[in-house]
Amino acid sequence: FPTFNVADMLVCIGTFFLLICILKDEI
Repeated sequence: FPTFNVADMLVCIGTFFLLICILKDEI
């Protein structure tokens, strides 16, 4: 099985995007 998983990638991108939004609200 491939180690690359699209679902995991989407979760990582979503989490990163959420973190960016939170940091922008902090600043």
